[in-house]
Amino acid sequence: GHGAFGSITAIDGNTITMTDRAGQTQTINVDANTRIERHRDHTIKVDELQVGDHIIVIGAPSNGIIHARFVSVVGSSPLDLIPDRNAPPKAFGNSS
Repeated sequence: GHGAFGSITAIDGNTITMTDRAGQTQTINVDANTRIERHRDHTIKVDELQVGDHIIVIGAPSNGIIHARFVSVVGSSPLDLIPDRNAPPKAFGNSS
């Protein structure tokens, strides 16, 4: 499966738009078979998601859309908490 992480920027029915760490927009499609969790083992419906939620998506990408099998809300915590090996810790600032 394909994994993606980002923050929700829009929700339109069963289509979720999110921005990932690289600033890329990802389109996620959910259906009746998609499991959506907030916290652990607490299943919610897509209309309970909120713009600004940080989510992990597992699914299969097709034509630029991720068909999600699993969506997990990891809270509205800053993206900085998720380690990214390619980026320096933001807490230390960027000296150019």
